[in-house]
Amino acid sequence: MEFDYFVTPQWLFEHHDAQDLVIVDVSAPMPTQDIDYHQRYLERHIPGAHFFDLDEIADKTTSLPHMLPSDTLFSETLTQLGISNNTTVILYDIGNLFSAPRGWWTFTTLDCHKVRILAGGLQAWQEAGFPLEQGETPKVPAT
Repeated sequence: MEFDYFVTPQWLFEHHDAQDLVIVDVSAPMPTQDIDYHQRYLERHIPGAHFFDLDEIADKTTSLPHMLPSDTLFSETLTQLGISNNTTVILYDIGNLFSAPRGWWTFTTLDCHKVRILAGGLQAWQEAGFPLEQGETPKVPAT
């Protein structure tokens, strides 16, 4: 998996309980949409996944959307999500590959290098018949 950008739903299902793996929903609306993806995350998400809001964890000194957050904000957020330098991070969106690549770029630009995208996102996970859960996933901060 060293040079792969994507993992399959089957791979994630087989590895989702690994100690060194964190799953993150980075779903975000297109500019013309008014959708609350955090609410959708609370209604259904991959078991154990956390929500990462690309517009909230961002540079707020500009009016432009989802600009890169400061190193400090990004680092603090990842620590709260249980992500350390040794963690493999699997990002996904609803399945349209709109925001997962932006999430991947954000994470890798800010030196988080073990980052992959779930091929087909939440839609592919569901189509494969894998379980979903509701509510907020408890956060276990990284040491």
